[in-house]
Amino acid sequence: MPTDSAASPQPARFGLRERARSARRAAIIRAAFELFEDAGFDAVTVADICARAELSPRTFFRYFPSKEDLLDEPARQMYTRLAETIAAADPAQPDARVITDALIELGDLVLGADNHLLASIRIAEAAAFEQSRSLAGFLQVERDLAMLLEQRRGTDGTAIPSWRTRLTAARALTGYRVWLDDLLAGVPDPLGHLRAVLTAAL
Repeated sequence: MPTDSAASPQPARFGLRERARSARRAAIIRAAFELFEDAGFDAVTVADICARAELSPRTFFRYFPSKEDLLDEPARQMYTRLAETIAAADPAQPDARVITDALIELGDLVLGADNHLLASIRIAEAAAFEQSRSLAGFLQVERDLAMLLEQRRGTDGTAIPSWRTRLTAARALTGYRVWLDDLLAGVPDPLGHLRAVLTAAL
């Protein structure tokens, strides 16, 4: 039977593999959106992305079924950050305050000078994207956020969130969607505008 010291490297190796996978995924995303920004989405091929990221097409397809699936990345990154912030919020705070604070923090991240999220959003918006797929994804995010808002208060996560919680999530996300449109159009004082939009929505 292996000793504890003999068994201990396995979690470390697992951690290294996960970090390597995360690094490769990030490299694909970074290479793709740099190329999309330079040449336009339609002009870039999977082969171009692989050459920029220095990996094989086989490796690319382990992470993304197609080039089009990369367009989901801005929304996925934003949702991940939003979910983390809501989950960490004080359960005593009202839902409207929690989701407003979380979306303002997310807006600050989008505007950050050291990330490519805003450019990624512009590219995803400009690229051809099926409306039904986009709408279905938006509705799922509404449901997921409503569930997160209730779970932070200690619910078991199996019941359907109340209509008030679902309405709060829907209003907040619609306000954020409006803000993103205005941001891409060049609204002045973006964070001030986000606060105003969320105040009106909630």
